[in-house]
Amino acid sequence: TVFATLADNDPTEPRSLADGMALDTNGNLYVCAAKSIQVFNPRGRLINTFNFDQNPTNCTFGGVNLSTLFVTTPKDLYSISLSVRGFQHPFDLPEISKPTTPTEPTPNIKPLTVFPNPVTDKMFQIAVGSRIIKSISIATTRGKKRRSLNFSRNNDLLKVTIPNNIATGMYILTIVTNNSDRITRRISIK
Repeated sequence: TVFATLADNDPTEPRSLADGMALDTNGNLYVCAAKSIQVFNPRGRLINTFNFDQNPTNCTFGGVNLSTLFVTTPKDLYSISLSVRGFQHPFDLPEISKPTTPTEPTPNIKPLTVFPNPVTDKMFQIAVGSRIIKSISIATTRGKKRRSLNFSRNNDLLKVTIPNNIATGMYILTIVTNNSDRITRRISIK
């Protein structure tokens, strides 16, 4: 299904040159195209265009309030202040951990690794190191249908089983440690 058609601002270039994209909280899609960022509403209608001297390669929302659109081109970085906020996808959220006090030594803990990813055969493993894991749950990328998952430990690896009634697709995995740290990872189930 075609969502939208890019407007060609450069008649000398037959390709659209579509590249990076971003979303705002109103559901508008910002698409890097030939010498422009084209903005489409949730119905796929072109509602705004930001023109550039070069072809934008990527765009993302940032800044304190996520209301600045940052745009890269082959030679420059631009920022555009907007009245809307950018949408931060759960995959982009930072890992949440408890703050440490200045007198507390920072432990040398490796990041969690989920494998294989994409998950096949309804089973995957997580390298957790010395962390003690309290629970593991899975939710859709919109945060719905959160379910607890069964797991067993073998040294620094957890073996996690996915119930058969969880369909294929993209999910958010939430791992909770005994210190109540919550670590999220994106997984794909095939």
